[in-house]
Amino acid sequence: MRKMRQALLVSMIMLLNPASPVWAAPRISSVSPTSGPPGSCLVINGSEFGATQGTKTVAMAGMGRSVDSLRVRSWSDTKIEAEIPSNIEAGRYELLLLEHRPRRTFASNLVPLTIVMPRITDISPGTAAEGDTLWVKGANFGDRLCSKTHVAIGGHGAHVDATLVSWSNIGITVRIPKSDKLKPGNRYYLGISAERDARWLSNIDQTFRFQERR
Repeated sequence: MRKMRQALLVSMIMLLNPASPVWAAPRISSVSPTSGPPGSCLVINGSEFGATQGTKTVAMAGMGRSVDSLRVRSWSDTKIEAEIPSNIEAGRYELLLLEHRPRRTFASNLVPLTIVMPRITDISPGTAAEGDTLWVKGANFGDRLCSKTHVAIGGHGAHVDATLVSWSNIGITVRIPKSDKLKPGNRYYLGISAERDARWLSNIDQTFRFQERR
């Protein structure tokens, strides 16, 4: 009976004031993946997100931090694709949607999300030249690469973007580009880096020796 009265009240409001639709709270049903590194992409499924983003934001909170907003890549009423901030720390967080209105901010349900840092365990071959392919093994790279992260070659004052060939959660393939900053005989490391700065998101203790093309 109570549900019937609520439904009747909603119907009356819409009939009396059709220009002001009744607000429905967004609800997140799933997030994929449930864990990932900084800079990776998330797919958020649910309902009542709205056809357009409008004043809504995707946010995550936890680890004693203030709320961090995620960069939205696409938005629909049932699916959102967003990017985890590259400056986030490893740990457990809560993901939610916020709708900002003049007098109040509404929140969706909370969904757990774990941030893990990428870890490089091996680079092969150990010696390579310009144009050669390097295979990077490890973990927590993320299933999908977002625009703010890339693989870079560092060391001896160099920070050179490697040419990406393929990407998966446990393996990355890159090609060594032409660069005056890479000197034959030097050892360089590979790392996953945030695009807007030289801050490394992964460890940088795996190296290869750069040699001249023969």
